Amino acid sequence: MKKSSLIGNMEEKIVYIVHCVDTEGPLYESLEATGERIFNTFGLSSGSNYTGLALDSNNIIIVFIFLFEAFFSTGVFTIILYLSCLMLAALNVSQIKTPKLNGNPVNVYILAFYTLGITGIYGWKLL
Repeated sequence: MKKSSLIGNMEEKIVYIVHCVDTEGPLYESLEATGERIFNTFGLSSGSNYTGLALDSNNIIIVFIFLFEAFFSTGVFTIILYLSCLMLAALNVSQIKTPKLNGNPVNVYILAFYTLGITGIYGWKLL
């Protein structure tokens, strides 16, 4: 076969595509084993308590801290935010026991009202 030019017929070229999947764990495991692995990874201790502050709480606290941004200069607020994030990181890896917020209907209502309240406040600040 002769080599083709750019204008003439092109030789048929084959491109091989390989798709690799790295699972970093078992390809199959039971639901109970998955739950146990997740709880061990994220620090759920006996009962319904976390070891350390739950990561979900970080969002709630940081959003609350941003409510006070207007009361401080940018430099001061940056320091406050930085120290708050350091404190949250320390609490996340600490040995304190904190309860899970789900499961109790009262906690769901409190979180819903907090979310609606914060949404209203930030919406009002945009006006």
